[in-house]
Amino acid sequence: MTMSAKAIRVYNILKARNFSDEEAQEVVDFMDTAPKEGLVSKEDIANLKVELIKWMIGVGIAGFTAQVALLKILKVI
Repeated sequence: MTMSAKAIRVYNILKARNFSDEEAQEVVDFMDTAPKEGLVSKEDIANLKVELIKWMIGVGIAGFTAQVALLKILKVI
């Protein structure tokens, strides 16, 4: 496995603090993967935008329909 410069630095610090090779490697591996789990991609944001637009259009149509129905009930139109 290739390690970044930051990962190597953390590994060396842990080794200097008397961590075993296995323990230091586990910490570095965790640090390497943990931040990536919560990140959002541009594709995720694009999909979210599409979903929001769909909901906005749907709510707008529903609101307009409700207003027309209410006006018909009140015999305004």
